[in-house]
Amino acid sequence: MFSRNYLIIYDIHANKTRRKVVKLLEMYGVRVQYSSFECYFSHASKKKVKGELSKIIDNDDSVRMYRMPEKTERINNDDIINSYNKKTVFF
Repeated sequence: MFSRNYLIIYDIHANKTRRKVVKLLEMYGVRVQYSSFECYFSHASKKKVKGELSKIIDNDDSVRMYRMPEKTERINNDDIINSYNKKTVFF
């Protein structure tokens, strides 16, 4: 089963709806910021999550799903701070 890494970001107004979305996404990935998750989906699991999200969210909510490149480099805060202190900031 082929899996891909996705970045899911959302802007959801209602707390109850947001909690449902978070609970769903926690089954497939890890929260990386307040309104974003990194998730691994097979084709079938991505289709399932999209279907579940469509049942949960309202028209004025926003959920975006971006497929990440296979060789994505993850840079955390420590890497940025350390590189800045060495005067070699990279982005």
